[in-house]
Amino acid sequence: MNIFYRPEIHNGVKNHKNYMHCYRIELDESFENRSNGEKFAGIGGTCTETGQYKRFRMDRLEGMYPIEN
Repeated sequence: MNIFYRPEIHNGVKNHKNYMHCYRIELDESFENRSNGEKFAGIGGTCTETGQYKRFRMDRLEGMYPIEN
């Protein structure tokens, strides 16, 4: 999936201007935020470009689109 996201922190740097970034992700599973009582807080998966596992909060997600080959 191509995920368009406005992260709070991008590559270890605070996203002060709230820029949107695009990630190519192999989706894995959803996650919850127990401290806030959210049963479904976002989704996670492996970045196809870096191999890193990333998590995306739904309140910062701008769009998800299938990768077209």
